[in-house]
Amino acid sequence: MNEELKLMVVRLNEARRIAEQFKAELAASHNDLEIAWKQNEGNKLEALGRATIEVADLEADIRALAVAAYQNDPQKQKDLGYGVGIRIMTRLDYDAKTALGWAQKTGLALRLDTPAFEKVAKASNLPFVQSHEEPQATIASDLAKALKEKP
Repeated sequence: MNEELKLMVVRLNEARRIAEQFKAELAASHNDLEIAWKQNEGNKLEALGRATIEVADLEADIRALAVAAYQNDPQKQKDLGYGVGIRIMTRLDYDAKTALGWAQKTGLALRLDTPAFEKVAKASNLPFVQSHEEPQATIASDLAKALKEKP
């Protein structure tokens, strides 16, 4: 029995050694592939980062320009063309502590569930909540189509 046990341990040791060797080879291959991928795709990743920043900057500039155009337009036209428009959003201004006190007193929107509180606040006339409308610029996702629609 000792001889059989020894043979099994020797086989296990060899199997472990082979498994570790394959594991090390795969790890090295993975590392080599990652390095090669970064070398090949690094420029694309950097370009993507720059393009993403440019998109965000241009969208912010367009939204600001659109809101300014809307606010300066006596007719308050919401469709500015080229896939850019204005949507009027109702915003609520209130002191969170006062709102929480109201929620605790009334038993509604406890823990100040902001969406629930704001639904109630929009439907009610709470003395500590002021409502104002705020234009929000929208940009079409398909700008190529929008550009074809207007001259």
